[in-house]
Amino acid sequence: MAVKNVVAKSWALTASFDGLLYSNWPAGDKPTGYQTTPTLLALDTDSGSLTGGENNKGFYIEAYGYNLGRKDKLGTSAGCRAFFRDPLGDNAWHEVDNYRAITLLNNFSTHQMMSVIFQIGSLGGSQTNGRTLDVKLTVNSVDTNVLVGYFTIQPGRTWFVDNVAGSDATMKPDDITKPGRYLQNYSGGSTAVTGSLWAATTAQGDTGVQPGDCIVIRANSGTPWSDQNGFDGRWCRFREARHLGTAPNGSVGHGRIRFTRYPGPINGNAPEVPFFQDPSSGLGGIHGPNSAYANAALGTATGQYVAISGLKVFSAVSSGSSDGAPINLQQGADFWWVSNCELSWPTTTTALAGALPGQGYNCVLQCNYIHDVNCDQSSMTNHGIYIGSGAQSFTASAVATAEYLAAAKSGPCSHNWTVRWNRIEDIQGGSGIQWNDTQGLGDHFIGHKVYGNFVLRAAKNGITGASSLQSADIYNNVIVDCCGGPQNGGSFKISDNVASRAVNFTHNTLIQTATTGAYNQMIVNDGANQTSGTLNIKGNIIVMRSGHNASLGFTTYGASDTGVVMANNLYYDFGGVVTTAPTKDTAATYGNPLFTDLTNLNLTLATSSPGLGAMTVAEPVAIATDFYGIARPQTGTGSPSGSKNDYGATQGIGT
Repeated sequence: MAVKNVVAKSWALTASFDGLLYSNWPAGDKPTGYQTTPTLLALDTDSGSLTGGENNKGFYIEAYGYNLGRKDKLGTSAGCRAFFRDPLGDNAWHEVDNYRAITLLNNFSTHQMMSVIFQIGSLGGSQTNGRTLDVKLTVNSVDTNVLVGYFTIQPGRTWFVDNVAGSDATMKPDDITKPGRYLQNYSGGSTAVTGSLWAATTAQGDTGVQPGDCIVIRANSGTPWSDQNGFDGRWCRFREARHLGTAPNGSVGHGRIRFTRYPGPINGNAPEVPFFQDPSSGLGGIHGPNSAYANAALGTATGQYVAISGLKVFSAVSSGSSDGAPINLQQGADFWWVSNCELSWPTTTTALAGALPGQGYNCVLQCNYIHDVNCDQSSMTNHGIYIGSGAQSFTASAVATAEYLAAAKSGPCSHNWTVRWNRIEDIQGGSGIQWNDTQGLGDHFIGHKVYGNFVLRAAKNGITGASSLQSADIYNNVIVDCCGGPQNGGSFKISDNVASRAVNFTHNTLIQTATTGAYNQMIVNDGANQTSGTLNIKGNIIVMRSGHNASLGFTTYGASDTGVVMANNLYYDFGGVVTTAPTKDTAATYGNPLFTDLTNLNLTLATSSPGLGAMTVAEPVAIATDFYGIARPQTGTGSPSGSKNDYGATQGIGT
């Protein structure tokens, strides 16, 4: 994305902006407007075991960040290393046992993010189960930031599954030489097949999968998985009450149920990528429970506290189950994490789901590559990420676990999701990211954070709170060429009036080129005027296709929208500079934002852009960094003073 070789070089290898070949760029060739200091963003799980697994060295963990160094230096003082610290113990940093890979994330082409995979090991220092540890990386002996109180030590076993060499008859936990055959085996029954991985007891007499365990899925040189032996004809589906993950607490039989890939040999830089290819008319990949099994009132709550990472899940083009999906949280899927998966569902038949849909509380969807999601085009109901509502009632008297009580469930709409750093493109069947309440029971979507996502070409909407979106911070997102399909939509859309609305839509970059379809609205409220509550629309770059200079690509947001606050948005029309703005925008800016390289989707701003240092009104939400992790000078919600934030999703000048 950055322009390389600004100054002539005499290298034997071509310069690369992949973070792998060079830890530093020669003078004149270092890109600006991107994060070039080592930065740790997240892990693919918040808990795991220090024992068991391959060679009794615990769980494999994947850490995500920027500028994580060179492959050939992994695990050395000149490369990337990982450390954990127990502030209540010896308060010393302890290095992990071994390193497996430095790799590019699936979102690298849009986000420039990388990962390091390691096996955590004992860490030393007499670690205590249940303790919560701090995490950091070092790159070339330079410390990253610290993720404080991030990782809980949770005992659990590691199961390996292999669709070529595995056998359910001989599998053993914590033994990579004895993998199971099936990710899940129900064979049409209501309980798992006797002796299989998810049965109460395996064929070798071990307790089957339980909370705290990790299932490592092997790739076998690309041989796709296509099993539909799981419950309800899925690859794997949560069904039984004992498969209820819980909050990590250090006790055996508690914690997340985790699915991940095998990271390859030590320092091999060759992580496997398990590929599930849903067969023709198949019903999907890994799914949470349906309403019958998620309903806490029945005492059968299942499928909470799940973590999934590093998988590739596609459908056959002819598949079209109404809730088929690569990964579907379904209902009551509290505390799910889905990280760094590649998900595609190009069905051409009727579908009502998406690549990553579901309902629940406190879920994290991060660093995924979601693409080519389609349906029959008549209803546009198959989305990239779909955040929905469920039919069950969550009342204190009905809950079966402490986790339900802690979640303070009050209704069927999803609460407190974090959707970040996902690359979402070519969603022909619906919206990139969508909230929608299908229950109409008076509940609302509350406490959502949606940031750092790149949404490219969605036929319906880019990001939409289709109904009942009450509170959300939506920032640092890039939305390009959405709503070009057969239905009216927008880059950002809300369809109803929520009296208590507190939604901040800020520092996003919205672009419609001159080649997309007939509708192409930018910001839309097509259901009812926002007459109360607050919808802040501030600090966005809004670039409209040619011919929108007069209409501005907006619907409503006039005098009657008393709950809408617009200010400090930058407007431009590919047919010419916009000279008028919605009457609501009391501090508008106009002009070409001067993207560094729009053709190659480098949407940093060039020198002299009117979007640089131009924010003059109070920030509606505190945002410490931009789309690429670059610090913003104003990180609070007060009025700017001194250095000012840039408009849009990126901060600083790009090259």
